Amino acid sequence: KNENIPTSEDLIRINRRETADAKSRKKAAEQAVRDRSRFEKELQTADQILKKLSEEFTKVSEQAAAGKQSAETQKRLC
Repeated sequence: KNENIPTSEDLIRINRRETADAKSRKKAAEQAVRDRSRFEKELQTADQILKKLSEEFTKVSEQAAAGKQSAETQKRLC
């Protein structure tokens, strides 16, 4: 018997291992897709928060500048 020729049992074992490996890779790929989707949603939420905070910062800065100008005007009037 030639040791280099795989038997049908060897081929079945190889096939089962390759099938299990393929299932494992598929499962990992599906998880990666879910992770990416979740990350993109988190990124979108973070972008929305950043936009809102930037708008609030601009508004507060404008109010502070107006308040400073008003205070300087009041100071000159006194």
